[in-house]
Amino acid sequence: MSYGILPWLLFLTVTFCAARFGGLLGTLGGHVLVACAVVALDVAWIQSEMHNPNWDGAPDADLVFFFGVIVRVVLINTVLLPFAIPILYLRNTSNARAS
Repeated sequence: MSYGILPWLLFLTVTFCAARFGGLLGTLGGHVLVACAVVALDVAWIQSEMHNPNWDGAPDADLVFFFGVIVRVVLINTVLLPFAIPILYLRNTSNARAS
């Protein structure tokens, strides 16, 4: 499953707002929020697949799903990190000029 444009816009908005208004601690919190959203989207996706009439009742693969979600959380937050770093820098320089 690939995320559409709307979830990615949400991820970018959360990352931007968290870095701009929350600083470093807000950025960390924003990445936690994105991680929670990824987990929720992946759980919804796997549940919809399980309710599909073509579901073959594959053996329990909870561990594989868990590792897949962890990898997706890490990858998505890694992609968002280069977006957050310049925002943090600009926030810090604008705060330094205002002082």
